[in-house]
Amino acid sequence: MISYDVTEWGMPLQQAIRDTPQAQGTEVLLRVKYCGVCHSDVHIRDGYFELGGGKKFLMSQRGMKLPVTLGHEPFGTVIAAGPEAAELPLGEDRLVYPWTGCGTCARCLEDMDNWCSAPRYIGIQKSGGYGDHILVPHPKYLVDASGIDPSYAPILACSGLTTYSAVRKLMPCAPSDWIVIMGAGGLGLMAVAVLKALGHEQIAVCEIQSSKWDAAREAGAKLCVNPAEDGANGDRLPSQRGPLCACWPLRWRTRLVAGTPGAARHHASRLLRRVAARIARGRRTCTKWQAQTDSNPGLQHARGFQHSRSTQGRNGDWSSGGKGWLSCRLCLSLCHCM
Repeated sequence: MISYDVTEWGMPLQQAIRDTPQAQGTEVLLRVKYCGVCHSDVHIRDGYFELGGGKKFLMSQRGMKLPVTLGHEPFGTVIAAGPEAAELPLGEDRLVYPWTGCGTCARCLEDMDNWCSAPRYIGIQKSGGYGDHILVPHPKYLVDASGIDPSYAPILACSGLTTYSAVRKLMPCAPSDWIVIMGAGGLGLMAVAVLKALGHEQIAVCEIQSSKWDAAREAGAKLCVNPAEDGANGDRLPSQRGPLCACWPLRWRTRLVAGTPGAARHHASRLLRRVAARIARGRRTCTKWQAQTDSNPGLQHARGFQHSRSTQGRNGDWSSGGKGWLSCRLCLSLCHCM
């Protein structure tokens, strides 16, 4: 088989030729037809994610060993399986769920592999779709994507899941509630599409690059706003009573927005303050705010979120006792008390 591997952090992918793997146990072998190219792969190839404040999320400290074949959005044809695999649709195409775990811990036994503390993610810790064949550890990770364009289906395994997860955590929101999406990049546009599919019409997008507004409107956003400017740049939400929900979909392991360390946390909270100020303009100011962090053990670094008055900015103090409610999670709910 042929694959294109990371052999040295920050360097171009290198072609590798090796024997096609043989499925063992419950493994399933697929011939890759499509594989999405995720922007995260750019950072993974570099070997780290910037966390702000000079801190880095190093892939070498997260179970990645070189050489590795990237590609966590694979789609292919089932061609073989190990002797312990269940009955399989040989010859049929399947989308691969890539967020697989160790298979033995409590989280994996609960089918919550994405919370595994020793993950074996396809295209990160395990060989991914930047090759012509791929091994999947179990048939349960194969998804029938019949009826979906196979050139589009692969991205659903990453940006589709990311935004769907964000939207589901944001609920319950009524179809008439305004929902704000932070950013009109690939994830932001996917979030708009997911919300539209769930029946939501009141969707606003905050995006500092006005060149992306047309794409956001085409995807289904009613309004577009530049949160980095104080003037009336962009559309304006009508003054109304009722909740306002803000959703900032982030990628793998970057689950926190305002709860992430350093510059990322400060930038997120600053944007949210500006968005809230813009949307609430002309309405009464809330009288009660509460800062809340997620209690999940995997998100413990969120507990230090509350800002001191030295970082409050001009739109109010976001520590407890200031002017709002913020859930420090992947999905942010910003509810006005009218």
